Amino acid sequence: MKAARAAAPIAAPVNNSFYITTAIAYPNGVPHIGHAYEAIATDALARFARLDGKDVFFLTGTDEHGLKMVQTAEAEKLPTMEVATRKCPAFQGDGRAS
Repeated sequence: MKAARAAAPIAAPVNNSFYITTAIAYPNGVPHIGHAYEAIATDALARFARLDGKDVFFLTGTDEHGLKMVQTAEAEKLPTMEVATRKCPAFQGDGRAS
């Protein structure tokens, strides 16, 4: 009886890229713990991949044009653009909401 030969491993193409994204936040309110958890977790993964030598592409953002934004603007009796302009900085900067 012949011994089974192990198949030669198939060499995968070298791809040194790492892509990670977050969900798109609707800035119709203030950021909450769910937003923070997602941002911190994805940031940690991106940083680890960078330390591992990967070329990291990290994408996050807000959706100022969604239905939730229109509903919030209507409830506040303001133009949608004004609601987005007022609330987006809390998602993009230091977390302070107006």
